[in-house]
Amino acid sequence: ADLATAWDVQDATEGSINFWLHKDSWAAAQRYMIRIYANNNNQIRVEQPNNSNRVNYVRTAGGTQRRIQITGGFSTGWQMHTMTWSETDNVIEAFRNGSSLGTTSATVDWNTTGLSSVRTLVGADDTSSPASVLNGELMYYALWQTVLSQDDIDELYNGGPV
Repeated sequence: ADLATAWDVQDATEGSINFWLHKDSWAAAQRYMIRIYANNNNQIRVEQPNNSNRVNYVRTAGGTQRRIQITGGFSTGWQMHTMTWSETDNVIEAFRNGSSLGTTSATVDWNTTGLSSVRTLVGADDTSSPASVLNGELMYYALWQTVLSQDDIDELYNGGPV
């Protein structure tokens, strides 16, 4: 699959995010691993909520938010995280280490055309506060303007190119 820019992904009716995350501890304030942000009504993010062993995979478009919230199973060490979304199928799906964590209905207003800007933040909520920085490491962050298949995700997890 061809890689995409943050602008392409924010404006797309389908897409995928993939990255590797290493954390020494899950006890921390809210941290964004990935945040592609046009405004509060239009964003894609993968985040750790406040002081929790939990990860939220979120797609907000046209002011409607859909979220998959996964609790537990987030050990220290390296883990691969993937999120896919599709307007055609009206679904968001989250994966950890190549395995599906579940789906949620994603019936939202996907039309985000006309947005004036998109910020991409990797490992931070914003750039003005050191307290907002992720406590961990992110590697191999990538975006696609298509839904990755299970075979694609397996190949990424096993070290191959997609």
